[in-house]
Amino acid sequence: MDKKVVQAILQFPERDLFLRGIRAFVGFKQIGIDYVRPERMFGITTNNLAKNIAWAKKGVLSFSYTPLTILSFLGTALLLVTLLLAIMQILSRILFPSSAPKGITTVLLTILFFGSVNLFGLGIVAEYIAKIFEEVKQRPHFIRRTIIKNGEIRSAYDSVKT
Repeated sequence: MDKKVVQAILQFPERDLFLRGIRAFVGFKQIGIDYVRPERMFGITTNNLAKNIAWAKKGVLSFSYTPLTILSFLGTALLLVTLLLAIMQILSRILFPSSAPKGITTVLLTILFFGSVNLFGLGIVAEYIAKIFEEVKQRPHFIRRTIIKNGEIRSAYDSVKT
């Protein structure tokens, strides 16, 4: 990595830094370098499926709140389905009183309703906590490449203390 990229990354005060994501987040030009990885000389890799899933989870949770949005959406959708089923149940009781067993549908709809309300509430609270977490990270709002001072264009990293 270039020195400017390293200095930009050092502006992030996070403790649990996901370096692969932060490197892309700072936004400098990147290029790929092709190389052939030599065969492992000693031992076997310690990277297994569980560790790969943990890395993926860390990457997603460091830069995206999509899972929390999905949780809120599922709670809302389930709540709407429950209300629709309740309306259908009421109409079927009025139109066809002997068609459904007594009591079981009401119990199932009650369980589904309270479960969907809990899921919806959990999603909303999780999104608020995610916003708090984003503020606690104190990531810089932007990365400056240059600064114009007294009509002169200077590198933003010449004035950064290392």
